[in-house]
Amino acid sequence: MARFDVHGIKLRVPGKAMNAELRKALESENYEWNERLAITRHVTPEDRVLDIGAGVGFISSIAAQVVGGDRVVAVEASPVLQEVLRSNLDENGARATRLVHAAVVPDTHEEGSVTFAVTGAFWASALAGHAPGHATEVTVPAVQLSTLLEEHQPSIVVMDVEGAEVEF
Repeated sequence: MARFDVHGIKLRVPGKAMNAELRKALESENYEWNERLAITRHVTPEDRVLDIGAGVGFISSIAAQVVGGDRVVAVEASPVLQEVLRSNLDENGARATRLVHAAVVPDTHEEGSVTFAVTGAFWASALAGHAPGHATEVTVPAVQLSTLLEEHQPSIVVMDVEGAEVEF
């Protein structure tokens, strides 16, 4: 498992969730730079943050530094990332962050699960838009966006879900 320090956030990334492009972004500290800047510029200690598509926990960890882990909810669909996401949150002082294993779906989706495509680099895994043969399809729990919003009452929503944002 590869280890990185990205702007003071310690991240472990499993080899099965890594590719050369992702490694380069992590090593150069350019990984999710725009999202990091948005969090550091706009999130205040009074906010409640919902991080949809939490990946390995980089943005959730940064948000927890500002608002406290108990005011962050990290949602991630990939079953490959659940253990490492929890570990990364804990290692970065965000032990109180709630982790939800689910894919966020529109309110029109009524089933309790959905097919999710896990790719060789976690940042390209998605509900839709994967190239045939380049992903492993798995069934994951589904949660409607309105349910998350009602339950957690976030003031800030960070959504990095590989194009599915259009449906929301």
